[in-house]
Amino acid sequence: AAVMEAYPVRGRWASLPWAATVGYAENSVGIRINEGIWQGVTAVDRNPLVVADAQTGKGVWIGRIEEHGQPAWAAMTVASAGRRIAGIDALIRRKEYGAPWAEPMRAPEYPELPAARRTGRAAMAASAAAFHAAMDQGTAAPAGIADNCRWFVNGQDVGGCAAQFGGPGLAGIGGVRDRTLLAVDEARGLAIYRMFEDRPATAGSGYPLTYQVVELFRFDQGRIAEVQAFTAELPYGMAPHGAPGRSSR
Repeated sequence: AAVMEAYPVRGRWASLPWAATVGYAENSVGIRINEGIWQGVTAVDRNPLVVADAQTGKGVWIGRIEEHGQPAWAAMTVASAGRRIAGIDALIRRKEYGAPWAEPMRAPEYPELPAARRTGRAAMAASAAAFHAAMDQGTAAPAGIADNCRWFVNGQDVGGCAAQFGGPGLAGIGGVRDRTLLAVDEARGLAIYRMFEDRPATAGSGYPLTYQVVELFRFDQGRIAEVQAFTAELPYGMAPHGAPGRSSR
């Protein structure tokens, strides 16, 4: 939260507790701190979703930002080195990138679940892995998805979760790669991943591209009850910041 509160205040970044070496990227492009959105953000969400995980050493902030008054979704991952900031990976989704998109009126919000409805960390990881494997391989929906599960992409409800498998939205995916677990919150049933989706050009599909995705799963009683994905459009085959380029297969 302290990192995000520094964005709209020019110069406040210098007072943050930075580590000796810091990695900073916006939509997978490495830049210097105090460049990019540091120069354009005029407001940040006062009620964001924040998930911090001591095991991964990362915290994820999801909510609305404004760039000179223009709203955008932001999914910010802050990595720690002890009590210092070791890295920030910022995913920014702006309206002009096109659908799927819904105006970021408020961040996703999830109350804590009763103990009997919570899902263990390992079970969440296994279910999320099966979900992403089905996306990668173009197979039918995996087990473990609740009947009433809804899938949101950049705030837009794109339909039932299981129904998306075999549909046009996932048909263009050539590969899902570089999956990284960012944070888990068992009390609220949340698991958040970063991954990259490669979409090669095919007849009628337009140009090739890659999406950087921050994807949140909400679990309830061991089943996926909601998916929230935030995407940034990148050049095809682009790798995570700091990693060598690679193909999806």
